[in-house]
Amino acid sequence: MVFFEVKTARNGNQYVFAEERGLVGGKIKRTFQKYLGPREKFSDVPVGRRQALAPEDCTVQPFEFGISAAMWSVAEELDLPGVIDKVVGKRKGQHPSAGEYLTIAAINRVADPCSKSQLSEWFAHDFLSTRVSVDPSVLNAQTYWNYFQRLSPADFEAVELELAKQVQSRYRLSWDHLLYDTTNFFTFAAPDAPGEGLRHYGHSKENRNNLPLVNVYLLCSKPWGIPIMHRSYPGNNQDAKTFKGIPQEVAAHLQKLGVDPSTVTLGFDKGNLSPKGMKEVDAKHLKFVGSLKNSTQKDLLHVPREKFTKVLLPKSKKAVEYFRTEREVYDRARTLYVVVDPAKARKLVAKFNTELAARQANVETFISESLNVKKWRDPEAVTAKLQALIGKKNPWKSVLPFNVSGEPGALTVNITVDKAAKTAHEETLGRSIVFTNQDKWAPEDVIWSYREQYIIEHAFRAMKDPAAIAIHPMYHWSEKCIEGHVFTCVLALFLLSVLRLKLTLKSIPTSYEMIVHQLKRVHASRVVIHPTRTTFFKMAPLKGSTTKYVQLLHLRDLL
Repeated sequence: MVFFEVKTARNGNQYVFAEERGLVGGKIKRTFQKYLGPREKFSDVPVGRRQALAPEDCTVQPFEFGISAAMWSVAEELDLPGVIDKVVGKRKGQHPSAGEYLTIAAINRVADPCSKSQLSEWFAHDFLSTRVSVDPSVLNAQTYWNYFQRLSPADFEAVELELAKQVQSRYRLSWDHLLYDTTNFFTFAAPDAPGEGLRHYGHSKENRNNLPLVNVYLLCSKPWGIPIMHRSYPGNNQDAKTFKGIPQEVAAHLQKLGVDPSTVTLGFDKGNLSPKGMKEVDAKHLKFVGSLKNSTQKDLLHVPREKFTKVLLPKSKKAVEYFRTEREVYDRARTLYVVVDPAKARKLVAKFNTELAARQANVETFISESLNVKKWRDPEAVTAKLQALIGKKNPWKSVLPFNVSGEPGALTVNITVDKAAKTAHEETLGRSIVFTNQDKWAPEDVIWSYREQYIIEHAFRAMKDPAAIAIHPMYHWSEKCIEGHVFTCVLALFLLSVLRLKLTLKSIPTSYEMIVHQLKRVHASRVVIHPTRTTFFKMAPLKGSTTKYVQLLHLRDLL
């Protein structure tokens, strides 16, 4: 309960405070205090005793605080609204500016993702309404449609360049190791006409191939996953085809940041590989760490384990084994590492043997219950059935060879386990092939560098999280608005990544999901005292580790 407290200064002047007391460590202590003003404004407050602040004495307006306040503090620190206004331009007399509109939308993607039509209702009950002077009614779909029509990919790149410079200067980051990957997200809107727009059917990474897709690529820094470049492109473009132009775009972006591309190592996965793409990587003198499909280097999958070297990976301290070799890949000499994860290999071998036993049991059941009965009297039908039960492709085809003999109606089946084929397949399990032109790194650094691809995968997961950035469902259909929506989501990821960086530097290594979970538990209220209209803000009581987040981010200072 909140009380009035009247205090008398040495000069005899009296002042009124709102305060709250509670049990702390077994003792009654003051837990909250806010100066309201001189006593003359509060003539009804008795002198010399406390008086409860009755409901009729004030108006309490609760609002969401934690995640919005933390994101806004990062946006202010890096002057996100000002950076956007500098690029897009601020129209005369316009208030709020384009930068403020887009910052509000970006914070909403993390705080409480909703459509632009619902944005005004969210804003009216959120902390941002105390910081940005804007009539909530103007935060609507039409307003954002108008702004998105003014934005272009060149504007997105200019904003991302300036933000990268800001965060690099403030936190002394380097761009010597970048991660590249692509994703796509589905939309319920109708697909665009062939050759037009962004919405097209393609291979959905969320198995929603029945819906139109929009592709997005992202370039992130290591180890914080801070996005420094992105682009939206048609959903039917294949990854390897898109990658052909990426080295040139990355090199140009780095040069605008004042970074020599030859000093940068680019990480990407095997889905982006193509001869032309790798030729462009070499032409731009980029260092890289990538992976190869096992099927392209089958002989390396059977290198004896005694030729492998054991090593501990940096940071994770995970034990792996590697075999290093040199060979020509994509017309250049490359360093290849065949990597074995012993723990993963054991699990895969166990899984393979379980599946093998299940297929054998299915075959035995068929032979004992159905062979030479009705249609299974025909050798061709039996052969087709056994192929379906065992598998027509390797390794099953080679591990479980069989033959059908005898006359129709008196057939016999011979099936065995080829131990040599089984052993040969088992030794390939748990192996991956990493290749690079980065010859200055130790083997464990190269292997760990590729495994850090999880950083950008986690960024994509956060962008698709319905409780966080929620890039879909998307309530836009025009190309400009889709690009603007994706840009807003990338801005949200940028703010969230910088917030994670700040917490990590303060000894709280955490994930995107945990930041959102902890800070969404922080609420506050606006208290208006009648009849003076004196206003103060009060944070709701905190519990557990949330208190540490609030303290380290200095969120109380924002009230």
